[in-house]
Amino acid sequence: MNDITLTNIDSEPRADSRDLAARLGNKHRHSIELVDRYLEKFERFGVVRFETAKPEKGSLGGRPERYALLNEDQSYFLLSLSRNTETVVDLKADLVAAFRRARDEASLESMFNMVLLPDAASWEKRFMDGFYEALGRMSGLPFDGHAKGTPALFARITRDWVYRVALDERVYQEAKDRCRPGEKIHQWLTPGALRAVELQLVNITALANACVDYQDFVARCMRAYEKTGQLRLIYPAAA
Repeated sequence: MNDITLTNIDSEPRADSRDLAARLGNKHRHSIELVDRYLEKFERFGVVRFETAKPEKGSLGGRPERYALLNEDQSYFLLSLSRNTETVVDLKADLVAAFRRARDEASLESMFNMVLLPDAASWEKRFMDGFYEALGRMSGLPFDGHAKGTPALFARITRDWVYRVALDERVYQEAKDRCRPGEKIHQWLTPGALRAVELQLVNITALANACVDYQDFVARCMRAYEKTGQLRLIYPAAA
């Protein structure tokens, strides 16, 4: 079956009774009659949201169609009133996936709201020269002031061992996607998320200063941080 598209009403995902009827191969009026007949039982799981759809443009003798937007429990209850055929079982599985997806998306949006600003803040210098100087000593690459540009390796280290360790990978990607030309990821971070990045910046600066070369640095990072996106404040032993 195709994915089910849910409608978001007051921050709650709901299934359209017309969609459910179509997937069951039933006439919609039969489904809405079941909702009306057992409305008191449906509303044990919350208020049923009824809507009316206008007739399609150009239809002759079309009448407005009344339909219901059902929350997760109400959707399953409607299906429980049907015989458990293969079609019903498939639809139940698709509903589980659709509502789980909706919960995951709502949770992700909530996380974005906690750690990302609604718009980019004005630029401030956050990555101090000491960080780049430590990377330069460790890698043997030249650094003569951030204004003159930095080697591409420094940007990769910043991405992999600062941002993608301090931030959830999805937050990092969302912040990156929001950046307009000339903007930096840190301009989109809330103060709490920015503190996590700055703390990781301190950790990586200290680690780079303790390493003899880039290979040593990567090996220590891989030991200290089991996977990108997970913050583990572990200081490796000095070389």
